[in-house]
Amino acid sequence: MSAEEPNLYDLVLTLKDNQGKMIDIRGGKVGFKEVSVRNDGALLINGKRMVFHGVNRHDFSYENGRAVTREEMEKDVITMKRLNINAVRTSHYPNDPYFYDLCDRYGLYVLAEANVECHANTGLSGVETFRAMMTERSANQVLWHRNHVCIFIWSLGNESGRGNNFQTAREAIRKLDTTRLIHYEGNSDYGDVSSTMYAGVEGIENTGRSRLNQSNPKPHIQCENSHSMGNSMGNVREFFDLYEKYPCLTGEFIWDWKDQGLLTKNSSGKEYFAYGGDFGDNPNDGNFCINGLVKPDWSFTDKVYNTKKIYQPLEFKSVKNSKNQFLMKSKLAFSDNSYLDVSYTILEEGKEVSKGTIDNIVKAGDSIKITIDGIPADMKADAEYFIRFSAKLKEATLWADAGYEVASEQLPLNTAKRNLLKIEKGESDAEALVREIKEELGIKVKVEEMIDENYHEYDSFNVNLKVYKCSYVSGEINDTEQPANIIEPINE
Repeated sequence: MSAEEPNLYDLVLTLKDNQGKMIDIRGGKVGFKEVSVRNDGALLINGKRMVFHGVNRHDFSYENGRAVTREEMEKDVITMKRLNINAVRTSHYPNDPYFYDLCDRYGLYVLAEANVECHANTGLSGVETFRAMMTERSANQVLWHRNHVCIFIWSLGNESGRGNNFQTAREAIRKLDTTRLIHYEGNSDYGDVSSTMYAGVEGIENTGRSRLNQSNPKPHIQCENSHSMGNSMGNVREFFDLYEKYPCLTGEFIWDWKDQGLLTKNSSGKEYFAYGGDFGDNPNDGNFCINGLVKPDWSFTDKVYNTKKIYQPLEFKSVKNSKNQFLMKSKLAFSDNSYLDVSYTILEEGKEVSKGTIDNIVKAGDSIKITIDGIPADMKADAEYFIRFSAKLKEATLWADAGYEVASEQLPLNTAKRNLLKIEKGESDAEALVREIKEELGIKVKVEEMIDENYHEYDSFNVNLKVYKCSYVSGEINDTEQPANIIEPINE
């Protein structure tokens, strides 16, 4: 089993008495995988190095809170797969067994976490009174879920200090399961991997570089990173450049998957997602439960597109000193790209001028150079040209229809060389723009009046704008004046 090829098999168990009479019969889906650590610290599944494109997931329904239906769980998993996510951390408690069934079937690696957290009093993890309870929670999780092939590592809990109760919990897990690794971010001495939350780029690079010369170092996981609150996650690509570079680095799990807002109505009857005091609750956690990649109803935030892009299975880059060669790199561990239709489109000023298909096969984890014959030899000096690559599913899967785009890239071919806008004495920016439109396009444009000058606030960005009412007449189309607005920023 792997996230790329989640092969499962039917297992049937039959119980008979001494006379051979059938007493009970049970069945289920099973899979096979091997988890190991290479001598350079790489975490391996079935012998292949892993870089986890992960998210932290809480059980949450925008209609029912913590009571999550099977359909909602499946929608979580389907949406994750469509965004090229390959791993999930069950933060911070075991999930409904059906969720693990889905991860087995669809293909998601699971960091399975025990229901242990003493966030406000981490010293409890060293108090003997709590030892049996903490150990029991880790052991029970293994007993419940160890037949789920999606689970690659057991987590002893979350943010509960460095106490020695975790040593007992570790020993209990080892008696039940020797085939998986053990994780605990609060004290990596108890884990088979080291772990951090929100380590900076420099810290992660230091971890990766320092272990290059170590003998049998531990793999390192960012079990929480890229805190997805507000306008965030701008440097995820920098982290993944490091995860992909250093063998011991195994990727990260974004915090977190979904905004936890509850659907309600305001006094006018308009629906909205409520949180942090919207119910008159005090104290509350403000917007600290609104830090998801997706909104409560699975609609996308802007961060989704960046995540899908960085997590995509194929990467395309320009080849230095070549106009028609490009590098196609596979980020997959097991599969080649034969399950994808790969194509390209050449764009001139945003309009398609040629297109073609790419039939080259790149093996998992490999890179090849591809030659594109459709690039125009006579590109206009004053026009922008781009090549856009696209990789789409050839056939339908459990999580998307045939034709669904899983990867894309747009690379510049030619940068337009144009004269700067000339602003004459006494002329505003808007008037200069109008004049340029008239000169270049032959359209008669006039600024009639300034209709608005306001102070606008967009989230945390303040912008002053002047809005001019304009009209244009194009003799090529008709002789009717049509309204248009030109917006001039007063300050940047």
